[in-house]
Amino acid sequence: MTKTNEREFSEPAYWQQLLATLLLSLAAVGSAFSAWQSSRWGGVQAVHFASASASRVEAVRAFGNANVQMSYDANTFVQLVLSSQMGEQRVARLVGERFLRKEFRPFAEEWLAMKPLENPDAPPTPFELKSYTNAQHQEGLELERTAMRYTEEAKRANQHSDDYILATVFFALGLFFGGLSTKLRNQRLVTVLLVFGVLGSLLGLRQLLVLPFH
Repeated sequence: MTKTNEREFSEPAYWQQLLATLLLSLAAVGSAFSAWQSSRWGGVQAVHFASASASRVEAVRAFGNANVQMSYDANTFVQLVLSSQMGEQRVARLVGERFLRKEFRPFAEEWLAMKPLENPDAPPTPFELKSYTNAQHQEGLELERTAMRYTEEAKRANQHSDDYILATVFFALGLFFGGLSTKLRNQRLVTVLLVFGVLGSLLGLRQLLVLPFH
């Protein structure tokens, strides 16, 4: 065997052994940290999805209450109008004072003040006034927006978790090539494996530097 071949198939050089040790250490720590962060972001995702579901349930409840209230308002208002048209002012006054909900009464009064039977520009019903609102309906809309925000946050957390998994894969490559390099005696092959291992670990490290921690 020539001296060149002897050098090529001798024990790895000191710098190669040192680099392999550093590479394995970095890859092991980076892989563990990435897996930990991926797990934490997965937990964040689960919490946000649960919050989104809870908000949607509350939104459905609020919209249901709003529908019940608007149905009641419509029925009592029709009774008020019919009583007024039939000249039963006592009944109309009773309905207006006792049965109209406090939240709806201002809109009914605003609509009646517009003299809708004489004014063609008046909206057909109080429910079509620009000022008309229903607190339960507004609450439902706000809860829907909250659910959407939680969903978007959950999606971002899921993406962060996936990105940390990718970092774990890169560090795993560093571990694989670094560990394999310690088992070989061909210095050229050891160098090639170390280069691949360093590249994998650097990609993993770069991934960590651009990702948020939790």
